[in-house]
Amino acid sequence: MSQKWILAFLILCPSLTFSFGPKTMPEEQLCGFRDLKGQIHVHSYLSHDSRGSLKEIAAAANATGAKWVILTDHLSARPNLSPKLLTIIDGVTLIYGQEIILKDQGSELKIILPKLSRQFRAHGHIEKYKGGDNQKWDAIELVNFHANAVANPIKLLIKLILRPHKYKQLLSFVPEKNLEYWGLISRRQNKPIPIFAATDAHANLKILGITLNSYESLFQQVSTHIWLPPNQPLTEKNILESIKAGRTYIAFDYLGDSTNKFQFFAQNKEGQCSTEAIVDKPKGLAITNKLKNSKTAVFWNNILVNQYENLPRIEIKNPKPGFWRVAIYKDGLPWIISRQILIK
Repeated sequence: MSQKWILAFLILCPSLTFSFGPKTMPEEQLCGFRDLKGQIHVHSYLSHDSRGSLKEIAAAANATGAKWVILTDHLSARPNLSPKLLTIIDGVTLIYGQEIILKDQGSELKIILPKLSRQFRAHGHIEKYKGGDNQKWDAIELVNFHANAVANPIKLLIKLILRPHKYKQLLSFVPEKNLEYWGLISRRQNKPIPIFAATDAHANLKILGITLNSYESLFQQVSTHIWLPPNQPLTEKNILESIKAGRTYIAFDYLGDSTNKFQFFAQNKEGQCSTEAIVDKPKGLAITNKLKNSKTAVFWNNILVNQYENLPRIEIKNPKPGFWRVAIYKDGLPWIISRQILIK
């Protein structure tokens, strides 16, 4: 069996079991900011290797609670389509972008909007990065499900055949080299680098008329959340500015919906909440975790410094200078990967 067909079975067949956590109830918001789930790195019929419609993508977003989607099609220029078509479809905000393959670097996910002060450039497929080319990125793709699927296809195929309800666990991981790259460019640029997860959805693998890697099945697995200021509408500009500001976190949604259940922020010298990614001598760091049966891990400069079992509130007083981040696990599996906060 070719690797392509192995991959077809590995990537989230809708006939396999899927589970959602309970519907999210309104809870405390991060410093008054709204927690909005979305998807980055999605391909449509505008790419040569996809046939999915924008209507299908919007429907999948609605079915999985995603409020926004960033398209990254394989094109050299924006297509001649109505701006309305690429802005709101069935209540979902879509942003048009491009994926450009980079030799020995992965890919560039690029968005140009007149309303932005400059273009938005994200680094995709960082697992393919081989060094050199010290570019500055607005965000990096810490997790790519397509790349995770082909990392060990034989092992995944065996799991799919013998224990199909467990295959998601083998797809849901963050490669160690990706974490190392994240730390490398953060230190190089001396600032936190925003992160996101990618389904790299194409909806292009079919057998007997059934799409094996459907948008909905992929969107159920992983997402990127942004924290949006309370008075800001969900526009292209505001979504991208939230990402650039580092107000993001990654969630492996098949373990449960994390919307409004996770927070990681600094407390300024007065003890008030700060959503800034760089903080000078804060009073402390605070973590809110309302996810059941979970373990919270705290990292400093990518070094594990402490772990907490089922604690809904954690405070770190007078944190030392460096890059801090949080990961939440369930049954040893990653559930949440937080942003970085740099303490000066």
